Order: sequence, then structure tokens, then C-alpha cells
Amino acid sequence: MSFYVLSSSSEIYPLQVKDLVDLPDADIPCDDQDVPVLLLGGNAYVKQDCLLSGRKKIQRAIKNKQKTIPVRVVFSVPTKIGACFALLKKIRYRWKTYGTNTYHIDPNFLRASGLERIQRNADNAYQMTSKKHFFKPEQQRDRYQKLIQDMKKGYDDKYPMRVMLCRTNGIKDTLDDGHHRLSICIDNHIPFVTVRFCYASSWEAIRDIILLRYRKWHKK
Repeated sequence: MSFYVLSSSSEIYPLQVKDLVDLPDADIPCDDQDVPVLLLGGNAYVKQDCLLSGRKKIQRAIKNKQKTIPVRVVFSVPTKIGACFALLKKIRYRWKTYGTNTYHIDPNFLRASGLERIQRNADNAYQMTSKKHFFKPEQQRDRYQKLIQDMKKGYDDKYPMRVMLCRTNGIKDTLDDGHHRLSICIDNHIPFVTVRFCYASSWEAIRDIILLRYRKWHKK
């Protein structure tokens, strides 16, 4: 038996129904919520992404021929001391875990929700602060133009953008990777992009660990 806490995304995401219908149901109890709840996998407790609640709402959406449905995304955090420090950048990357599935979403929602750390365009493309990823001005322009040409064929599902839950200040979800692609998709009116969610910890999780609001996980 292990102990864990659950933490929730800062946003409610309008995901495509077709990406949710085949997800398995989670094997932990949860009261039905106002929207379907997606529990991310990829860790010792949850092997793959699954539905924590909302199966009937998704089935109703299919019946009504809805393309998208609002979804809350949650993740589990083990009750270990490391979780209390996983908001620090260096430690966060050690704890970073990726959900197992990808999902389709309107790129305009990602921008309207303030998930970008910076809005990329032709003028500031690939201007990185890291010395490992330094590009000369002509290289910046060439890379951005090549990316535009590649994406005129449509978004490639093989390269999902990453949204990290509770990344900023342990509270706000943030686009972790894909800023250039997001701008190009919006500028070229590409209706849907592919995202994968990732996570580490959050202030919500730290609070529940400190207050001993644990959940018990019975391994089968």
C-alpha cells in the first residue's frame, strides 16, 4: 500500500471527444464532477492515461455529435519529501513525468488561456537564452521559415506540443514546448494541434502532503 495526493490543472481543456472515448476507467474511486476528469499516467501508480470520472458525459457528447468536450486534467504525486522541492527548476526536471496519450485541441485556446511563456514570431524566433541553443540571426530566420513550410501540410501528430501542469509558481499550467509551432498554427488557421501533458508537483500537492491529506493506493 502506498500514499499519494492528487493535483489538478489550472485550466479546463476543450479536448476532442475521439481522443477520450477509448481511455480506460481509473481503478480509484471518484465522485462525478462537473466535467470529465482525465487522470494522467506514466508513473508507478497510474500506468496509462485514464478517466477518473465523466464516462457518461463523454458518451452523451458522442450521441450529440460534439467534436470537443471540456476536461479537467489531474495527476498523482507521491507523498515523498522530494515533491515539496519539485517546484524548483533543477529538481522539477528530475520529477517531470509525461502522460501516455496525446490529445487534439484548438491552438487559439492555448494562447487565450495564457499558457505561452513568450509569443514567438519571425522577429524573435529561436532567440534562446541558453548558450547550448544559440543561433545566429540568419539561422533563426531560416529555421522559422522552414518550420512554416513544413507545417503548411498540417500539424504532424508525431511532434506533440507539451503542456506542463502547474509549472508556473506551482499553480499555473504552462506551454513547456511548442511556442514556435503554436504561433505558426494560429497564423495559418490550423484548427487543431496535438498536445501531451506533463507534470511534476504543485502547491496544491505540497499543501495536501503537509496537512496529511493522503489517499491510499492499494496495489493490485
